[in-house]
Amino acid sequence: MAAGHMLLPLMVTMLISGTFNTLLMKFMVMQKVPAGPGMEAAGFEYPYFQSLLMMMGEFLCLIVYAVTQSGKVSSNPAPKHIFAAACLLDWTATTLVNMAYVVIAASVIQMTRGAIVIFTCAFSVLFLGRRQYKYHLAGVLLVFIGITLVSLSSLMSPTAESSSSDTQGLSRQLMGIALCIGAQVFQASMLVYEEKIMGKYDTHPLQVVGLEGAFGIVFGLMLLTLLNATGVEDTS
Repeated sequence: MAAGHMLLPLMVTMLISGTFNTLLMKFMVMQKVPAGPGMEAAGFEYPYFQSLLMMMGEFLCLIVYAVTQSGKVSSNPAPKHIFAAACLLDWTATTLVNMAYVVIAASVIQMTRGAIVIFTCAFSVLFLGRRQYKYHLAGVLLVFIGITLVSLSSLMSPTAESSSSDTQGLSRQLMGIALCIGAQVFQASMLVYEEKIMGKYDTHPLQVVGLEGAFGIVFGLMLLTLLNATGVEDTS
């Protein structure tokens, strides 16, 4: 019963924090400042580095878990390495969305991310054996219609980011929408994978997020080292 009472506050918190996260991420990529003295101002376009920052935030959950759950022993603990797969899915999804922030409006991104409902529904049936009722499918259909309308409005009324030319603007809008929708495939895969883990093992949610963050930091540092060496993303 206590968990049921906490559900609504948690959902409201997720809604508010998610909204601010979208606005702040868009505000971040809108900034144009010189990287050093005498250098020309450039935009903050570092999607991989932004993903690493998110993983650092997730890692903090592991610290909270260690503090609040100290002394408690799990009856069926999950092997630590299985969280690496969820981490890679999360990394990919986050990075694709970070790339989309550069080319399309934050409102379009937030609405387009609703595609996760469609993919999660499909993957739940395929990999978890979930049964979807008619009202579930009706909800998915409404989400699909909403995403289609938002995407069309974005293409018909391009934002300032894509005002260089009609052809270039349309291409950038299409690329941004494709990046955002593609990210939801990975995000939905992660959710289904996590549900599978938490259904099989006795694992606390804070531990799941925290371990994904820990793996994400290790993976991110290795990836950024490679990207800096090849000149793909310069965060030095």
